[in-house]
Amino acid sequence: MSNPLKALIEFTSAYQQYATKDGQANPAATTHAQMQELFKNWSEILAALTNSIWQPSKIYSVGQIVSSPNMQPNTAAICLTAGTSGSSEPEWEQEATSITDNGVVWNKIPVIGLGITITEGIATIKSPLGDSVKFDQINVDKLSSDLGITIADGGVPAASANDNNVPTTGWVRTLIEANASTFAPKPCYNRRLIRVDDGSVKLYWRDPEDTIADGNVIATWTKTVIVKKLGAYPAGPTDGVVVVTNTTKNLYADTPYIDRSETDGYLYRAFPYNQESYSGSELNKFEFFSYAIYIDESDPVEASCVHKVPGFDNYFLDNCFMNFVDNEFYWGDWKDEPWLPKPCMLKYSGEVDYYLNQDDYTKKEDGVTASDVTNTAYEGNAMMEWGPIFTKVKREGKRLYIYAASHKLDDDYECYSCLKSDGSYGEHFYMPIYEGSVINSKLRSMSTGARPTASTTAENEAVYAANNGANWTTTVWADEQLMQIMGVILFGRLNFQVACGYNCGSSTSALTHNCGSGNAKGMFYGQASTSTYATKFFGMENWWGHRWRRPNGLMLINYTVYVKMTRHTGDGSTATEYNRTGAGYINTGLTIPSASESYIKQTHGEKLGAFVPKIVSDSSATTYFCDACWSASGTTMLLLGGGVSHGSPAGLFAFAVYFAPSYAAWYSGASVSYKPF
Repeated sequence: MSNPLKALIEFTSAYQQYATKDGQANPAATTHAQMQELFKNWSEILAALTNSIWQPSKIYSVGQIVSSPNMQPNTAAICLTAGTSGSSEPEWEQEATSITDNGVVWNKIPVIGLGITITEGIATIKSPLGDSVKFDQINVDKLSSDLGITIADGGVPAASANDNNVPTTGWVRTLIEANASTFAPKPCYNRRLIRVDDGSVKLYWRDPEDTIADGNVIATWTKTVIVKKLGAYPAGPTDGVVVVTNTTKNLYADTPYIDRSETDGYLYRAFPYNQESYSGSELNKFEFFSYAIYIDESDPVEASCVHKVPGFDNYFLDNCFMNFVDNEFYWGDWKDEPWLPKPCMLKYSGEVDYYLNQDDYTKKEDGVTASDVTNTAYEGNAMMEWGPIFTKVKREGKRLYIYAASHKLDDDYECYSCLKSDGSYGEHFYMPIYEGSVINSKLRSMSTGARPTASTTAENEAVYAANNGANWTTTVWADEQLMQIMGVILFGRLNFQVACGYNCGSSTSALTHNCGSGNAKGMFYGQASTSTYATKFFGMENWWGHRWRRPNGLMLINYTVYVKMTRHTGDGSTATEYNRTGAGYINTGLTIPSASESYIKQTHGEKLGAFVPKIVSDSSATTYFCDACWSASGTTMLLLGGGVSHGSPAGLFAFAVYFAPSYAAWYSGASVSYKPF
């Protein structure tokens, strides 16, 4: 039988990091021993692949299978009689099934799989879909004769070129340069797809930069092919309809390519090329995103501890921030990302009546027609429409990794905000634009021009929310946690009073701002100190620093956290609805230390509690998470965001599990949300 094919060592971003800067060794980078193993692995794989090609004057044993470019498509031959093949290739296309080849007898067999051809030392591997990639077969003889590289016995570089502390030895550099055209390029980025009312589709994207390591070009961009397929993403550049082939770099970065042909139901994917090799990365899909950051918990500087992870969409995107000097929000590269929520008027039935102008909620989406945000007789509420976002949280040492994606990329990703009881996912959920106001015994989200409602108990808040109709509740922990995660990814830091805006007001006895004071302030807004306007976060007013917000779904029972992530039991809880006791909730095993306005240094970083406080000492208003925690024994219910009286301790991560659900005060209340599952 032929030699077994070894597992391929992929040329991942880890290997791309092997090179060093300015000739200085980097212990964190991939070593040259690992690079040598990588190239040796590739050579062995190619050798195994070429061993499956028919070769002259070679001894074959019974059961060996060979292929040849001279055979008919999807055909191979199996050895029936052992012997030595002839000096010239037999006529494979003859009608006979059994073919004599000098001392070998072959039997032709059908096969479906990879097609492999060898031409002048170049191995071309083609899949059944027609996609292909080419490799230059590298072995000891070729290195010596063609590239002038001296190799010691066993294929190991000479001793003088095998020092892992040397940044890049000559033989590695030459080997990389010799194969630069065979590596796939990076994926495209800043991909945007806009479906226009006339049925056309606008496509924007940026073509990848060259992949360079220690001055060596690993892969260059030569073209991008956009392909669409009905009902599914194309698996390769030939799996669907080619929309456009672009050879001018970034031609469609700012001006869209418009597909005016049939678009309904079609999904689009980019395939950037380096010569004949293309990137099949998931990150080339339009209407698809995958983000990743990590928080370096050893770094107390909130503005520098959040890091982007290479290989994910957000790695190329500039972070957002509120420009307090010019009084305008800087979107960076995020303004047209597909997951951003949309302001709308939502009927009590759960039907979207119409969308709002995101820069002025008093207008409909057209920017001209008056909306109903101030009409308290309207049969519904002003809400932010969100789609599914799947998240994953994990800790590696002092690094807290946080991932967010449009799809469930592996079993550790989950979207509790849209999870249905049958395991499928809903299309949308809805968060409040305005702080909750009780109007005619209903908890509303409307631009009332008055202060939001406070001094209510948790039980009363739940009843008022349910009075809107089926599927209306107060906000819930799963959605609140998602807002925190997406905020960190978008802004790339932890102090949101600095990143987006300080508390809207300051008082020790009463709320200061009316609902609707941020109507004309866009999706994000704030000032460096208190102001006459609401602070806005994802289109929602005063998400921190005005009235403490009490969501359902998280209880602290004697300092242990209990959660319920969905109304149903699909999250693993046993309670069929949210309650104010924690009965039937999931015991997370996470604990919160006793705290009273204690600044958060570290969070648990768990799936059910990404930003649940863990360490609340040795921190401050300007270090680590910059927000404070309050906790107490007994059965307490979560309050989020901080109040108008708290100043610096308030913020996106301000976390109070200090009061019983029956507690009511002038500085706390609830806001309404909707999801039909």
